[in-house]
Amino acid sequence: MKAVIVEIRGNTVIMLSNDGSFIKRKNKNYEIGQEVEINMIKTFKSKRTLLVAAIVSCLMLVFGGTAYAYFTPTEYISLDVNPSIEYSINTFNRVLSVVGVNDDGNTIVNSLEVNTLKNKDINDAISLTLTQIIKSDYLNNPENAVVITTSSNDSVKAIELAKDLKNTADATCKENDCDAVVNAEAVGAERVSQAKELGVTPGKLNLVEKLIKSSPDSTSINKDEWLNKSVKDIMAQTKENKEYEKNVNESQNNEDLQQNQEEIRNMESNQNSNQSTTQSNTGNHETLQNPSPPDTNSSENNNKQNNPTSNENSNTSNDAVNNSPSSNDNGSSSNNTNNSNNGNSKK
Repeated sequence: MKAVIVEIRGNTVIMLSNDGSFIKRKNKNYEIGQEVEINMIKTFKSKRTLLVAAIVSCLMLVFGGTAYAYFTPTEYISLDVNPSIEYSINTFNRVLSVVGVNDDGNTIVNSLEVNTLKNKDINDAISLTLTQIIKSDYLNNPENAVVITTSSNDSVKAIELAKDLKNTADATCKENDCDAVVNAEAVGAERVSQAKELGVTPGKLNLVEKLIKSSPDSTSINKDEWLNKSVKDIMAQTKENKEYEKNVNESQNNEDLQQNQEEIRNMESNQNSNQSTTQSNTGNHETLQNPSPPDTNSSENNNKQNNPTSNENSNTSNDAVNNSPSSNDNGSSSNNTNNSNNGNSKK
């Protein structure tokens, strides 16, 4: 008969057998969640049997809480490539159930056998599952990717678990010469519920919603159609959409840059024009405030050139005065009178 180790206390362990019985055994370096083979000894109904039953009842009271915790799912894990598989685990990170979410997922789970994965540490279960996926040629393309999602009531634990499982998946890919990119993230319980309603994993739902968000025309994306496609196809289309958006943004930025440069050139041109106008107006204003003095000689010369008759008349008048006899006589008479007076003064 098989049993699972559900509690360890020093040198003693408590096992839960297939028939639901709790069994106390000596600890032989067991681990919680470990599945072991046990031999049940047939006993007769006697006082000894009643005593054993009483002991088992006491053990159930003492360890019943632990057993309940062991079989209570506390975390949810999903793995997507094209096969989509989900795991429920307990607080000890032991796998309680494994289910294929799509046809490819069912194929992988059936090839592994559920009992091979149950009660294993989730890291071991992910490694075994991923190895089988690689052997089945689902990750033979460098563009393929692995998406792991975790969910827990304890968000911190979900984040830490996502990191641990990513490291496990990376190591498994490396051991199997697989170049697939591994993405792992924690999601909330609400996302898990939404995914279950659509019949997909939270990881696949997240990928499709990212695809829709990246599309230039989100209304053109058929959500149900893309939920049935592989991780590789979804991520490839998302990448193409992002590259298109990047090119559009770069083109728009170049146009904006050219427009800004043109505006700057126009502003500089206007400023230069305004400065020239201002300098011209300033020069005119200074000219009005400080007019040049008139050139008298030039004015006279211009008058002479423009009035030759006047110049001739002026010259004729001067000659007439100089040659006038009366003027000479008067001058001589005046000189004689002065000489006469000087003579009389000497006498």
